[in-house]
Amino acid sequence: MAGHIRGLDHALVAVDDIDRAAEAYARLGFAITPRGRHVGWGTANVCVMFPDDYIELIGVVDPADFTGGLPEKLQDGEGLFGLAFASPDPEATAEAWRTAGLAPDGPMALGRVLDDGTETHLRFRNVLLPTEETFGLRLFACHAEDPAAVRRPEWLGHANGASGIAAATLVCPDPAALADGFERLLGAHAITTTDDTMAVHTGHGTVIVVTPDDLELLYPHMTLAGEVDRPRLIGLALVADDPEATASYLTEQGIPLTRGVGGTVNVAGDQACGVNLEFVALSATRLRPAGR
Repeated sequence: MAGHIRGLDHALVAVDDIDRAAEAYARLGFAITPRGRHVGWGTANVCVMFPDDYIELIGVVDPADFTGGLPEKLQDGEGLFGLAFASPDPEATAEAWRTAGLAPDGPMALGRVLDDGTETHLRFRNVLLPTEETFGLRLFACHAEDPAAVRRPEWLGHANGASGIAAATLVCPDPAALADGFERLLGAHAITTTDDTMAVHTGHGTVIVVTPDDLELLYPHMTLAGEVDRPRLIGLALVADDPEATASYLTEQGIPLTRGVGGTVNVAGDQACGVNLEFVALSATRLRPAGR
């Protein structure tokens, strides 16, 4: 993969209240990590960990420190606001992105201290990009210095059966306008287009880019508030070991859900801090949008 990227590392979800977000995702059947405070930043998080990727629920705890654009995102409400790509070699990623005409910053060290009584310090190196080069979204590369410390076994088992991120959905008035930017990030071979829809293959996990009209047609379960005048990340498709068991679990928890093409289990954004969730069987994970 161009840019020394091996796939999606994690999806970032901006939340107003970290404890409330943790409760919401726990009710959905996810195991939640202890809260972690970003060293030198005004943000903290809890995470939903999978073997190869994860969901980060991130909020502001000290607005006087660096907050990475979170307050601006939260003015529009909670929800997805960024994707991190996994880099095994952040120096090489930074150099590849410079060669592609981008202006990366880093690699930059970032630490996260767990608030669980252990003072465990998780360390990362990130390669950041100006939002002007990433369609106003937060897209960057992430490298975990100690992957085993980030993924404790007790964090990987989820009652709803989820085991990873299959795809992220991005809605945009003109998907083709994003092609050049994604090609610079991941290479021309990463892009597949069908009509007005674009699939961006990261190596592990796909970004599906659709117009508002195609969103309504292909993903009727996804709620979308307001006019789409800029690219917006609105949903995640998660691999589920057994979607029928996932549906049973969610129903027992009183979570409203709908069923989609191929037996997918869909949960609207108002149940998941603004993120539309779709649980899909491994055999049904797709490199193109549903219904195509």
